[in-house]
Amino acid sequence: MVRYNCKIKSAKGKIRLNAPIRPMMMTVGFESVGIFDKKYERSIVQIDGELELGSGKVMIGQGGRLCIMEGANLRFKGKFENSAMIEIICKNNISIGNNVLTSWDILMMDTDFHQTINTCDGIRNSAEGKITIGDNVWIGARCVVLKNSVIPAGCVVGANTTVNKNFTEENCLLVGYPAEVKKHNVTRANENE
Repeated sequence: MVRYNCKIKSAKGKIRLNAPIRPMMMTVGFESVGIFDKKYERSIVQIDGELELGSGKVMIGQGGRLCIMEGANLRFKGKFENSAMIEIICKNNISIGNNVLTSWDILMMDTDFHQTINTCDGIRNSAEGKITIGDNVWIGARCVVLKNSVIPAGCVVGANTTVNKNFTEENCLLVGYPAEVKKHNVTRANENE
């Protein structure tokens, strides 16, 4: 289900369902935060690659933008919530676990779009990578998640953090630019507790 002012830029790719079909498996443009203007914050969807949906509801908030390029795979393993203004740019592979919560102004991209070259030895660095986000992760406002990043299960990513590497410790607080482990044995509380 997409909001009336959502622009479907392209739908040449595939949507794979890894669970039985149910109403509103994915919504785009409905969730919101009071500081965003519902009239002007338009969502944009481009699916030229493959979008996989798992067993939970995927909610992309108001002004959210999905770009899945040809040959790329964006996978939501289960429940995913974004309040507003997320940008997911997938040129290779992004895998998002179950029960993941993201705040507003999030940028997730598995590509730099342009290669770099080492001027000493001429070796080219790949522009593409992967992103893996585990189950029960909470990503705070204005975070950036870049290629070759791994956020393990139960982690909390503090506001304005840039994640650009592979973390292995579960249930920790990641903070900073670039992200570092700041606290151990911490995870988000369930809304029902």
